Amino acid sequence: MEKWQSNKGHEDSKNQFNTPQKNTTTLELMYNDLLVPLEQYNRYLVIFFVLLSLYQYFILPFLLPETGIFLILNLLPLMLVNNSFWSLIHEGIHSKLSMNRRGNDTMSRLLAICFGSPFRAIQQAHLLHHKFNRTAMERHDEYDPALLSPRIAQLAFYFRLFIGLYIQELFFPLIALLSRKTLKTKLTKYFPANSYQLIAIERFLKKNNNLPETRVDLLLIFSMFFLSFYCYGSHWPVLIILMMARALFISVSDYSYHYGSKTDDVYFAFNFKLPTCFAIFILNFNYHGTHHRFPRLPWHALPVVFASEGRDFEYNFFHGVARQLRGPHPVSKIERI
Repeated sequence: MEKWQSNKGHEDSKNQFNTPQKNTTTLELMYNDLLVPLEQYNRYLVIFFVLLSLYQYFILPFLLPETGIFLILNLLPLMLVNNSFWSLIHEGIHSKLSMNRRGNDTMSRLLAICFGSPFRAIQQAHLLHHKFNRTAMERHDEYDPALLSPRIAQLAFYFRLFIGLYIQELFFPLIALLSRKTLKTKLTKYFPANSYQLIAIERFLKKNNNLPETRVDLLLIFSMFFLSFYCYGSHWPVLIILMMARALFISVSDYSYHYGSKTDDVYFAFNFKLPTCFAIFILNFNYHGTHHRFPRLPWHALPVVFASEGRDFEYNFFHGVARQLRGPHPVSKIERI
């Protein structure tokens, strides 16, 4: 297969969400089958995760008088599929659940509600991640000793590493409950000009439907959790355990593909080696470097393009994740580890 060409070094920032830019038309003609989502399989996966969520929130609590091995056999699978769940939402963020935009967004919103965070909010956050990856605005593995002590930097880093990312996805969208005027005139005053947060708010408000959609999704999410806690009753700690497990699985894996990677290259991320069956289980999310180079590719195409480029995996998946335990590094010493 002819090798794909990356867009490394491309200066057109407005197109950073739609890489590759060079020879995009040629690539689409040559590999059109790879650019088309596996819509039927994706629909089956959407149905599976929605039903699994309904089971977790509203059916499992009525089975909980049982303990021991029964409880473990119920909780463990629910914990282990969290990364697959997020990977499917990730496909929707890049409009790769379906070629039909309305269908893609409807399925994505439904999945995100079950996940516990409004789709438009996490979509905006993720697209900004692609825009600012490894720039000075998004280097979670380094800190400035002139601004933070090593201890505070480590506390902030490990909090984000273990649960912080998912907590952020749960609670930051709550600002959508504020009026558009408040978001524009008051909230923005709390953030420095050109800060990550200010850019996120401004971009979020550019599309008129983002705010009302997010409010509807928040209402559904609040209702879902309220009813779920009611169903769990005295067993409510089990639901907390499931949500904390989700926070752990998502937060720990998310930044591992960028920890210690070269800076100021928004198109770079590590690819982690996994047995094929496990890679498919997480929808090939371990090919994260290939995804950053070609974010328009659906999940099934990532290994094909990775192989065609003749690239090597930088780390084994578990080694890549464990590297983060080394903690943050001072700005002056940041380097690839």
